Amino acid sequence: MVLVFASLTPNFVSAANLQAILESAAVPAVVTIGMTFVLVQGSIDLSGEGVASLANILLSILIANSVTAHDLGAGAIVVALAAGLAVGALNGTL
Repeated sequence: MVLVFASLTPNFVSAANLQAILESAAVPAVVTIGMTFVLVQGSIDLSGEGVASLANILLSILIANSVTAHDLGAGAIVVALAAGLAVGALNGTL
């Protein structure tokens, strides 16, 4: 794909674009590395993406909620991580 896009777009192979590609691929790479250990053990767990989405949506609701009094600001990060940890632990025990 890199060769195709590099041939179609003249500024595709630039330091800034390659840095942007690597930055956007960092989070999926970390999740993939974590899922590798689950698959090596012979198990299959496809709930990681759902748990990450749950924590992301919860963080979005709590950090920028100007409608209700549930605006936690930076404390929303801790709440979202705790919720993701709790749901992930529940999925792990099932």
